[in-house]
Amino acid sequence: MPEARDPEARSRRGKARAQARDAGEKRPAGGAPEPDTPAAGGGVRTGWMTVLRLPRFLRTEGKPVNRHGPRLLTVTSAPDTPGGDRWGSAEGGRDDGSGDGRHTPWKWWLLAAAILLAGIGAATLIYLLRSRPEPQPPPPEAPYVETVKARPGRSAITITGSGIVMPRAEVGLSAQVGGRVDHVHPELVSGGEFDRGEVLVRLEDADYRNQAQRAQATVARRQVELRQAQEEARIARQEYRLLRDRLGSEGGTAGGAPDVSPLTLGRPQLQAAQAALQAARAELADAELALARTTVEAPFDGYVRSEDVDVGQFVQPAQELARIYSAGEVEVTVPLLSDKASLIPNLWEMPAGDPGGAGGGGGRVPALVAIDYGGLRFGWDGYVDRTRAFIDERTRTIDVVVRVPDPRRPGRPIGTDGSEPLVSPPPLLVGSYATVEIEGRPPERYLTIPASALRRGDSVWALARADQPDRARLRIVEVDVILRDGDTVQVKADRLPDGVLLVTSTVEAPTDGMLVRTSAEADSAPRDDAPGTGTDTGTAE
Repeated sequence: MPEARDPEARSRRGKARAQARDAGEKRPAGGAPEPDTPAAGGGVRTGWMTVLRLPRFLRTEGKPVNRHGPRLLTVTSAPDTPGGDRWGSAEGGRDDGSGDGRHTPWKWWLLAAAILLAGIGAATLIYLLRSRPEPQPPPPEAPYVETVKARPGRSAITITGSGIVMPRAEVGLSAQVGGRVDHVHPELVSGGEFDRGEVLVRLEDADYRNQAQRAQATVARRQVELRQAQEEARIARQEYRLLRDRLGSEGGTAGGAPDVSPLTLGRPQLQAAQAALQAARAELADAELALARTTVEAPFDGYVRSEDVDVGQFVQPAQELARIYSAGEVEVTVPLLSDKASLIPNLWEMPAGDPGGAGGGGGRVPALVAIDYGGLRFGWDGYVDRTRAFIDERTRTIDVVVRVPDPRRPGRPIGTDGSEPLVSPPPLLVGSYATVEIEGRPPERYLTIPASALRRGDSVWALARADQPDRARLRIVEVDVILRDGDTVQVKADRLPDGVLLVTSTVEAPTDGMLVRTSAEADSAPRDDAPGTGTDTGTAE
């Protein structure tokens, strides 16, 4: 049977503990301790006292073994009884005067009370110093919205676009013959201006003159040879007639005259002389043409973009000497999306270069080309010339070509209220970035609204007057978009009344029929409760 269940063992342990208590009471308080013996748990048994080393957080005011050593805890124990009382108060503690070595831990209670009071005080301070949120006014019954009045329109819609001003014709200037440059026009410099027919470059022509003179001499010699051949042929034909007549007078018939070879009559010789003369004349024409090509003339009125020629330079045939472009007309290629291009009347019936439009008769589509210069805006009148019969694969746009007939005329100021501009009006310069306004086909009736009023799904938030003052009802109306152009949108007006107010600000969770707050301007809104009936998707608030 285990020792824990043996009654005799328990009795022996109880007696041992009683003896230990009796021994502790009889030992004098100042008696000398027994020799030191090791104690269990890492302490030192000193007679009837056992000294234990405690962790730092459990140390009291006991005397340390050394200056930095741990404090000691003395525990009473019978020297020879293993079952004696092993734990007591800390050394140096308060003595209750009984003389039995027991101590009261009053400092621990004071420390716990101080910590508790400090925690309560800190919590109270945090609560008193907490930040209180500022009182917020209650939310309004209806949100405030900003509105704008839709502008009705019946005139033609203006189609806007942009592009680069390009010359109507631009070529590389070159000579058709080679030689050394003998003369260069003073205006043949970058930016120079010239007129049609002016000699821009001239080459040395001595060799070409000599060649032309040799060709003239050859022509003269071939003419003499032709005359000789003609005379010899005439003599041969005359002799043949005499022979035939003589044979007929001797009793023969003319039909009995012997056949004569064409060579005898000089016909091949005459044809050869004529061919030689024609070849000589062709050579003379080539020589004169080469001589004429030593001068390079301007093919049109224009300007010089760049040049690469100077006096004394030897050039080869077809070598580019300068880059020139026409000053007569300029073009602006405007890429347009299909919805914009569809508003241009007769776009696909316009033949290229027809200033009268489709079929002539003055039906061309007018356009305004404008550029910015010196902080001002200047414009030129033009017209839609043609369109390119393909869609750009990268931009998916249709290129519409607008032509300006007189770009050298100074442009007229735009937006200056008729006052004289502070800068001299410029011509329409090639390479300028220009904006183009094309007069499109006018629909029957439409509205112009800001882009901020158009909502997702091509719908608008229209206002209808409510019974309460400064209140209106929001109506969600779907519209048909005609044209999107930057900050403005043109829509069909078949579902909106005249003078309708449209919401441009944002509304959280808008519903059809909800009440909104507006300014006094909302009094001009129509009293129709449901603009665009049949398209409402919500119910009134």
